Amino acid sequence: MESCAGPHHHLLHVTPETNKTISVGLCNSTSEVESGTRLGVVPVRVNGPQGGVITYALLGGGSEVNLLAKDLLDDVGLTGAPAILNLSTVSGTATVGPGGLRIEFESVGAGETVVAEQAFSTSSLPVSQPVTSPTKIASQYGHLKYTNLVELSDKRVRTLRGEDVPEAYWPMEKRLGKQKEPYAVKTPSVCVLLGPLSVGHGVWRQVHHVSLKDDGITAHLRALHEADFHNLEAPGICQSVEDKEALQIVEESSVFGSGNYEIPLPWRTAERLPDNHPLARC
Repeated sequence: MESCAGPHHHLLHVTPETNKTISVGLCNSTSEVESGTRLGVVPVRVNGPQGGVITYALLGGGSEVNLLAKDLLDDVGLTGAPAILNLSTVSGTATVGPGGLRIEFESVGAGETVVAEQAFSTSSLPVSQPVTSPTKIASQYGHLKYTNLVELSDKRVRTLRGEDVPEAYWPMEKRLGKQKEPYAVKTPSVCVLLGPLSVGHGVWRQVHHVSLKDDGITAHLRALHEADFHNLEAPGICQSVEDKEALQIVEESSVFGSGNYEIPLPWRTAERLPDNHPLARC
């Protein structure tokens, strides 16, 4: 303001804009269907002192290490030596302290054994469970109809096989179809189904309402300062310490006598002052 010469920021006196235009963007509804992709998931047997457990393993192309879920090692009775591992992903790098051990992966049905000289345990593997049956997918395509695929009732993926075991990835045979169709690769242990899931599986992605409003810098500054004073309203009557003390004195000392209520004055001592009524009459 022109009449104010105070030493403060000029934003304290904002001139209101009468014809201000606010930009608002709205998107009411949009949706699309995407087909999933079949990753290289194969059934394997992991043996230990307490027996063997058959589970799904992800052929992690591009991974330099072998990872096993901690609950899988507990099921077979294996423990690893203390180790430090740096995991690098597209979202960053994390340092974890898993247990390192030597593990043998036995194929289901073929009896082939692949040895990983160094594997690490982790709390869990962030891999989605297979949604559609691989046998059902293969039955939709002529080049995959007679592919021998093994399915498990437990769909959890609890181990990741890295590239440091190349013999697990040797392509012994390929069954290819047309473009954008799934295909099968026979490895020394088992057949692997890979590629897009154009049938039997779809993922709906929907957005019902999105709103974007540009309120200007004034609204953002107000929200910034009001954030520190959010939800400060008391549920009842707010009283100071002196208010509570005065109320307590009145409640505890009020008496009824001779048809009247006698209410003491707060913070007056209990000393009896002399009767000064004769002096007042003089």
